[in-house]
Amino acid sequence: MPEFQHVKTSFSDEAAVSADDWMTGAADWAEHVNFFIETLPLKCTKSVYAPGMKKGQFPLTRHVTVDKSVLSKEEAAALPDVFPETLVWMDAAAHMLLYRIEGEPWGMRNYFAFNEVEPLGPNTCKVTFSSRFDLPKEIPADAFLPGFHTAYKAMIAGIANYAKSKKK
Repeated sequence: MPEFQHVKTSFSDEAAVSADDWMTGAADWAEHVNFFIETLPLKCTKSVYAPGMKKGQFPLTRHVTVDKSVLSKEEAAALPDVFPETLVWMDAAAHMLLYRIEGEPWGMRNYFAFNEVEPLGPNTCKVTFSSRFDLPKEIPADAFLPGFHTAYKAMIAGIANYAKSKKK
């Protein structure tokens, strides 16, 4: 049986939208990814709801298609063609959501992330991603975390920009 290390990380950044608007953008679980898909560090081509899923229900799974043509053979082998992510729960009034990555991409398992959105003003909020997951012991966590932080930064800004576009 493989041995795993438990990894926790957290990343915060400000977004130039209200906390309510950021949460509204995040609720469009598949749609917001398509809006900023070109800015994601993991190159993807589309995001759709899993069969039978409907916005507003929980759990809510999206399937993000990975563009493996830009990856090395080793990187491509570590990822599924479709990357499922499930919004487990969202409380817009409390400005929080919980989601998980399904499967074992990169050998990682048991990934859960909790997002908290703190209002800072009428058009500013602070978004914090706190996550925990298990990695095989042979994968150095310190080398793995910067990619997550880059992804979290892109998602915070991308959801804010998506929310702004919805208000136009």
